Amino acid sequence: MADNTVTELISSALRKIGAISAGETPSPGEMSDALISLRHMLRQWSSKAFMIFVTSQVTHTLDGSVSYTIGSGATINTTRPTRIKNGYVTTSGLDYQLKIIDEQQYSDIASKSTGSDTPEWLWYNPGYSTGTIYLFPAGSGTLTLNVQIPLTDPTTLTEDITFPGEYDMAIVWGLACELALEYGKEPTPYMLGKAEQAKDDIIAINAALSMQTSKLEITELSRRWSIEGDG
Repeated sequence: MADNTVTELISSALRKIGAISAGETPSPGEMSDALISLRHMLRQWSSKAFMIFVTSQVTHTLDGSVSYTIGSGATINTTRPTRIKNGYVTTSGLDYQLKIIDEQQYSDIASKSTGSDTPEWLWYNPGYSTGTIYLFPAGSGTLTLNVQIPLTDPTTLTEDITFPGEYDMAIVWGLACELALEYGKEPTPYMLGKAEQAKDDIIAINAALSMQTSKLEITELSRRWSIEGDG
């Protein structure tokens, strides 16, 4: 992981476009404006699955409800996920994999509160500022979710933001392209190429890690099914 202050990243981006010279400090106004652009860029990146490197695990004890809110201060009190990758429900010591479905599939369920005692399907409505998880059938057990959470949303110029090392170039060159027009400059093909290549590198790394994780999950699920079958 690489730690950089917001000021360091912004200053580097401004040097790339020639807005400041080496060793020069941007004005407070320039820094504040650039911070807004940085936040906008990172939020946009958070909408792309393979731009997010953080997968968190969330657990919650089910109480038979059809739905649960998730987010800061919600029923499941955690950072609101941008998406749910997968999940399972644990009952009597066994894990039962959930099938992630979409809104239409959930709407097609005629009676949403009937069925077995263990949920089988999950639909996630990310909403804002809290999301909502819908389970079918409503049941008991311990819910475990593997979720993607948004990238860091910096609010001050002095705070550290921590990303894997490969994000440094993507942030600096991407921000340089974002800021160039504000300084009456067109991003050059070189700048655009560097920003795009850095993002492509991140996507390739995160996609490979996601595939590796999926293979491990399939192997683990097969092992559980084998244990249940033997029993």
